[in-house]
Amino acid sequence: MSRHPYPPALSAGTLHLTNAWWAAAGLAIALAGTWAAWKFGLAAHSKPRLTYEIAGTPLLQAPRSIQARLEIRHLGTHLTDPHLMRIVLTCHGRRDIPSSSFDQDQPVTVDLGVPILDVLDSHSHPVGAQEPRAAATGTTLRIGPGRIRAGAHITYHVLTNGPCSPTWRDPLIDVTVTQATSNRLATRIGARRTPPPA
Repeated sequence: MSRHPYPPALSAGTLHLTNAWWAAAGLAIALAGTWAAWKFGLAAHSKPRLTYEIAGTPLLQAPRSIQARLEIRHLGTHLTDPHLMRIVLTCHGRRDIPSSSFDQDQPVTVDLGVPILDVLDSHSHPVGAQEPRAAATGTTLRIGPGRIRAGAHITYHVLTNGPCSPTWRDPLIDVTVTQATSNRLATRIGARRTPPPA
């Protein structure tokens, strides 16, 4: 039996199909690369989004006849209508909000319209997503400046003596800020938002 030292030559039809297959594979790879570059560019240039929620819970919810027989004090101060207020910030998307986004190092301010007696606590989720520091002066809670990690869910609890009518103001640059519309918090309070100075 004779042996052929070389493989048989490809027919014209086989060669055409092979070239077509490689052309299709090359087009698919090129399209995948273009799509990946577009997604990467979109993620790199899209603004981070911050939503905020403000909710309050009256600490005295008993009938008035019973409330008249109770007395609540905070550090010696008698409270007639104590409220626990929650300010919740959520950073959406894949990008952090860096501390440099706080224009001229100005904080986010939430004016609750009634004196803030104490900033009781703050915490963030996931654990380790350090929240910007908050401090209260008069009726206003000041948050930041500070980095807010992508995906972070940050809650501040403050104590007031009376229901609130909050006003939100932020100096954030290149950040989309909106009030959340979910019903996750039982007693949400609509906050008037004032635009940052031009």
